[in-house]
Amino acid sequence: MNPNENQVCTICEKPITNPLCIHCLEKEVKEWVSDFNPELMDKIEEITELMPENMSDVRCIKCKRAMSICAHCYIKEILREIQLNNPEVIGDFIRTFDFDLVFSLVKLQERIRELITKKDKLVV
Repeated sequence: MNPNENQVCTICEKPITNPLCIHCLEKEVKEWVSDFNPELMDKIEEITELMPENMSDVRCIKCKRAMSICAHCYIKEILREIQLNNPEVIGDFIRTFDFDLVFSLVKLQERIRELITKKDKLVV
């Protein structure tokens, strides 16, 4: 069964398989961040506000709000901010909020190695 376009993420255009909305995730992330960098909470709110919200058939399993951005894409944006402000906690963040982030990072590393290998072969 193919998902219709009202069941896919607005950003990555993949099916939403972890239906937690960005607002519920924002609360969780802000609670986690408050322990080591309360100033980052405002930036997290800003990221949430900038996310495009369209009507969707997918409902958050926690608050029942219609959602159009997958947890992976939202958490990936938050990860970028944490990398800039608190890189020492990236591992803990990924363990806590791993919505296929580890898989994505491994795939990215594989692709980089592949490109480096191709470049090395061209230079020879």
